[in-house]
Amino acid sequence: MDVVQKLANVLDVTIDYLVSETEEDFKEIRIEDKNLIERVKLIDSLDEDDKAALIRMIDSMLTKKKILNLITKENVAEHSV
Repeated sequence: MDVVQKLANVLDVTIDYLVSETEEDFKEIRIEDKNLIERVKLIDSLDEDDKAALIRMIDSMLTKKKILNLITKENVAEHSV
């Protein structure tokens, strides 16, 4: 369940949404890309090692993005002083 929670956190959705099989749950989703939503649902069919590897990849990409955003903001702040 830890992998599912991490994935939900990364995608900014609830675990209920990730495991739900009804279209009604789409009302509360912040993800608008239907292809991404379908891929997230399919992740559940992966074995645990593959899920963990996928989470590590997602985490590393998001961390890289956060670091780049932080560096960019710091550079803008330094040049505006």
